[in-house]
Amino acid sequence: MLGSEMSELWAGIVRVSHVGTRGGDSLHADEEQVHEIDRYAAAVGARVEFMPPEMSVSGGRPIAERPSLQAAIEGVERGDYAGIVVAYLSRLSRSRSGLQIWERVERAGGRVHCAHEKLDTSTPNGRFIRDIHLANAVREREEHAERHDQRRRATVAAGIWRQHQTPRGYRFRGPAGEAGRFRGAARRLVPDDRADEVARAFRDRQAGTSILELAGRLGMTPSGVRAMLRNRVYLGELRDGDYVNPRAHAAIVDAPTFEAVQGARSRPPRSARGTALLAGLIRCSACGHVMSRRRAASVVYGCPTHHSGARCPSPAFVTASLVEAHVERIALAELDRVAVTAGEGQWLQRAQQRVEEAEAELRDYLRMVNLAGIDVRVAAEAARERQQAVEAARDALRAERARSAVVPVGGSGRDVWPTLCADEKNALLRSLLSGVIVARAGGRGARTPLRDRVRVLAKGAAVRLPERRRGRALGIVPIALADLDGPDVLGMPSGEDRA
Repeated sequence: MLGSEMSELWAGIVRVSHVGTRGGDSLHADEEQVHEIDRYAAAVGARVEFMPPEMSVSGGRPIAERPSLQAAIEGVERGDYAGIVVAYLSRLSRSRSGLQIWERVERAGGRVHCAHEKLDTSTPNGRFIRDIHLANAVREREEHAERHDQRRRATVAAGIWRQHQTPRGYRFRGPAGEAGRFRGAARRLVPDDRADEVARAFRDRQAGTSILELAGRLGMTPSGVRAMLRNRVYLGELRDGDYVNPRAHAAIVDAPTFEAVQGARSRPPRSARGTALLAGLIRCSACGHVMSRRRAASVVYGCPTHHSGARCPSPAFVTASLVEAHVERIALAELDRVAVTAGEGQWLQRAQQRVEEAEAELRDYLRMVNLAGIDVRVAAEAARERQQAVEAARDALRAERARSAVVPVGGSGRDVWPTLCADEKNALLRSLLSGVIVARAGGRGARTPLRDRVRVLAKGAAVRLPERRRGRALGIVPIALADLDGPDVLGMPSGEDRA
């Protein structure tokens, strides 16, 4: 070779089967794999471009469900890489279909490198050794799955609660062991001092108390209350996958009450007017959460106030008819410029572009980390944040595709709007707007014009709205109106702002 620019470029694959919760332990630490790959590549004078790490990804998944592996293989097929490299063969695959990786890479003229095993699959003996390693990797995965399944069955039979957080109304039987951890039989559930309030919530719901009223009383979100009322753990039942222990611990609720609650309705019943026009779009400025439609003296959109143990500091409420008319006038003005078609529009293209940008940012970051020799442990958290941004962009793209072809009618948006039902109007607004942000009016009796406390964000706005990450609670994430006065905010048509 004449220099590093003439050396082979490989796509590096790092896979961690599961990310541990005890001090960051994992089955194979990602930094160990990077070190092994770098050492092997340096010995043969090759360069490595690491793909986004596959965190908590099983080696038994097919290629199509492993984006980094698939991107590496496709890169070889395009000629971008001379091959792919992993630290250990087991990090590449633990699937019986693992041979497909070699077939595709070698058919494209590339090679698969396993730094630890140093396999040479150009010879019959090398291919034989590879097949043995693959078969052993599959065996290890299946044995691990079998042991895990046996543990689940045994813990369910013993009534042991495996999750970190106990259900509301229960605590661990105890006592706690070393470092305050509960192990074995100490993790069985017993009712605690909140059991009575849980039982009362079931009885009140059976009697017709609304979910919102229960949520306010318990300091929970409405969705949290619904999940609690559906949870069969309160019948004394413990379930883990297919395994069920119907008498694992003391019940808080009797079976007739539980079953009655599953079909209970609030009194008075909710309006049958269909989907709220701004459902999923309207958010409270003080906490960032989506507001819900409810009936007070009139129908309003209101902040639920309680969010996963946190309380909104200034919950917003706004009369539904006023804010809907306000947003509708703004939306119709915007729709005058938009042809409503069943095809892929500009928002779908922008969503696709954001996926590509997020993927490029992650790829560039990992390349920088690799070239600069930065300790992977230092860079891991930032890499995971970029990976989460990629996943969020992909989720947004999937949602955009799902919303395409909402209205199979041609013409201007203003012409189409009156023909739509409530669900179709909401879906069309979701394809047109990113969100509607509402601030509190200022207190009881205050009259603040909507133009001063409402911001309507165009679809694809640069403002990043709060969202859940991998199931974690959103918490309180304020959206300051002062930060929203920019080109992404849709204003009221001239002469119409009188709300």
